[in-house]
Amino acid sequence: CGENLFYSSVPIPWSEVFQAWFDEREDFIYGEGPTYENAVIGHYTQLVWYKSYLIACAVSQCEHDTYKYFYVCHYCPAGNVLGINYYSPYKEGEQCGDCPSDCDDGLCTNPCPYEDALSNCFKLKKAHSCKHPLIQENCHGSCLCDSEIQ
Repeated sequence: CGENLFYSSVPIPWSEVFQAWFDEREDFIYGEGPTYENAVIGHYTQLVWYKSYLIACAVSQCEHDTYKYFYVCHYCPAGNVLGINYYSPYKEGEQCGDCPSDCDDGLCTNPCPYEDALSNCFKLKKAHSCKHPLIQENCHGSCLCDSEIQ
């Protein structure tokens, strides 16, 4: 799974945590990457990654640290896998253009009933095909749902 972290010295609403991650889009050009060297964009791209449809978030309070509040979200399957369209975290186009019958509030839902157990199934499938035993065992989403979100 992918992960976003956020630290704060005071408690803040989750909406502000998500907004801070989302605001990294200002330093991001779709298909090209960061607008300047060392720009932080990974929280944003993970947040909007098209294949990540399972999310779990939590906050922890650590009284003796400078940043007492530690916010974390896990996204599955992971996005931001280097080498796999890293700077294209979603497909550009009309809302629900690829999924007119599986659309919810302008976003495609996940009609594929299978999941990939590995984050690099895309690369594995490309290199070895779905006939390879490792891929057959761990990449059900990539192999059985070619046109659906996995």
